[in-house]
Amino acid sequence: MCQACGEDPRVAGTYRLEGELGRGGTGVTWRARREPGGEPVCLKELRWASMESLDDDRRFAREGDLLAALDHPAIPHHYGAFSWGEGRAHARFIAQELVVGDNLEVERKTRGYTTDEVLQVGVELADVLTYLHERHPPVVHRDLKPSNIMRRVDGRLVLIDFGAARVDALTGASSQVSVAGTFGFMAPEQMRGQAGPAADVYGLGMTLGVLSAGGPPEALLDANNRPELDRIPRLRRDVRALLGELCALDPAERPTARQVAQRCRSLLAGPHEVAPRSPPPRALTDASPARRGLVAGLVIGAALAIIALVFGGIAFLSATFDKPPATVASSAEVVTASAPVAPSVAVLPEPAEASPSLVVPDVAAAPGIAALASDCAEGKADGCAGLVEALGDQRAEVLALPGWPRPLEAGCGHGVGAACLALARVRSQGLGVEASRIQTRAAFGQACEAGVVEGCGSYGHMLLKGDGGPADWKAARVPLAKACDQGDDESCLSVGAIDAEGKNGAKVDRANAMSIFEGLCRKGLTVACENVDAMVGNDWGLPPSGLARRDALERLCAMKSGAACVRLGDLYRRGTTGVPKDAARAGAAFTKGCDVGSKVACERLR
Repeated sequence: MCQACGEDPRVAGTYRLEGELGRGGTGVTWRARREPGGEPVCLKELRWASMESLDDDRRFAREGDLLAALDHPAIPHHYGAFSWGEGRAHARFIAQELVVGDNLEVERKTRGYTTDEVLQVGVELADVLTYLHERHPPVVHRDLKPSNIMRRVDGRLVLIDFGAARVDALTGASSQVSVAGTFGFMAPEQMRGQAGPAADVYGLGMTLGVLSAGGPPEALLDANNRPELDRIPRLRRDVRALLGELCALDPAERPTARQVAQRCRSLLAGPHEVAPRSPPPRALTDASPARRGLVAGLVIGAALAIIALVFGGIAFLSATFDKPPATVASSAEVVTASAPVAPSVAVLPEPAEASPSLVVPDVAAAPGIAALASDCAEGKADGCAGLVEALGDQRAEVLALPGWPRPLEAGCGHGVGAACLALARVRSQGLGVEASRIQTRAAFGQACEAGVVEGCGSYGHMLLKGDGGPADWKAARVPLAKACDQGDDESCLSVGAIDAEGKNGAKVDRANAMSIFEGLCRKGLTVACENVDAMVGNDWGLPPSGLARRDALERLCAMKSGAACVRLGDLYRRGTTGVPKDAARAGAAFTKGCDVGSKVACERLR
């Protein structure tokens, strides 16, 4: 039964639970009915007590906010997001339309697809991607694959699971993005934490390729994880050409979602080419022994988190923990619990060579760039700044510098923060050199020492998650606190998480964590407000008794913390040193708590 509900099968007085649809490491997906109308809904529950980190809560909250803004027939209708329960039973919920049918991964394993069927899938998915990508700012799904595409009983397709999605508005701290997705469907740039709308187009291309071939995505990848669409047997030349464009290694060479929809419609309506006879496909139903070992090593376990390295920052947030199962039922008549859902995120080992799309060209460095490199190597900030700018618009000439990236290494060694940040980007993306997380972490650390806020946030998050070396929460707190002091809210949230949980050798300071979350809540960060409520529910970070406790609870209750209102009402009801009994104030506190959705507060009023 729902931990937040006790013996009552209703959640928040609105949703009556009927049974489980699936269960993951941090939550449960329920089949429920929405009262009073009785509409069947899918209720995703994220349990506070099961979370490995407060980041799970943050990601879930953002998913709810995003779904509330979307309105498209190929996206499940969103009924609302809310919190319910107190203490360890505290949970967050997302209520969505219950989609009945099978996903395309189930279909792929049970039947083959004709070319026209594949093209029709392309039309419908490209249409919904056009809606997402042409919003302002664009929305990037980041996890397009057959198992996240449902077919309704009337045959229409629905795109589900927006847990990895993000709004593509990269400004300030929001530019720190994370690696999320599923290996085999992730675009090359997505594996480096740079997922724009073109990454969804790549995922669509691999999805259509997998449906055409009938096997797993690994069967369509070469030893360097690049698509080999020639492996798909008896595929029409025009369709193969389209899939090749969708799966281009360079995102700039891929068509837009709107163009894909138009191309698929044209191919459906136009004359059909006869597919050339292909040799028997290689390992379309399973990966070779060598690839099986590789894939097994790439799939992340439930306890492992991922940090994405990006120029100027690295995110603490990612969909790296067990996610509640997709918001679907497997059939109209039978509701069964699915197996635990594994995280749909891949970790890349350090490559043995530079990324294939970033091979150093046979170009001589321009004299002006050579001069910038020389100045940067001598520790001149202007030279390093010019070299970094050239890395963006004259990359070929920069990568052709002799001994690259020694100029950045030398500039970073002189304490030039811009050089250290650029070096981190070069090392993380493999720009003309072998990618190395260890060296990337070191470069961010040097940038932090040079006083660069982005470097401190990125370095701290790498330490926190054990990316590029052992995890060290205690050491991570130092650079994260520096970034927090400079106004980086993401780093502040991470400092609060460290102080609240105190894992991996870090000191527990829940009073400070409460102070951080309270301050961020006042700034309007929803997840910080929810963290305040959850901490109060566990009696974390509050003064032990007396007037100080009353004042803290009054303040937090006014911030719409239901748990705080309950504790405040109980305090007034029983009285304590310096706080006399006051039934009227107790009732007012319970009323406030009930108004903001606290079931316990509502019960206290009865």
